[in-house]
Amino acid sequence: MYMIAGAPKETTMAISELSRNVAQAVRRAEEGEMITVTRDGLPVAMLRPYERSNREALIALYADRQPDPAFATAIEEAHAAMWGEPPR
Repeated sequence: MYMIAGAPKETTMAISELSRNVAQAVRRAEEGEMITVTRDGLPVAMLRPYERSNREALIALYADRQPDPAFATAIEEAHAAMWGEPPR
């Protein structure tokens, strides 16, 4: 799907069409499309992409990264230099 950056595609879908094409509609929403579901021409629901919380987004962003083992040592050394004792 081609979309203009920052402007999600918005479409309307009758509930009868949604019931016949649920998997396709969910895939479209997953790809960023916002679908207004209508009954008798009136909007009754919205199908849109799931928005991750900040916590989930950060976990996903750093999930494949490994910690730097030297970092803890550097922090301990800085703490000792600053306070004259190792951290508790």
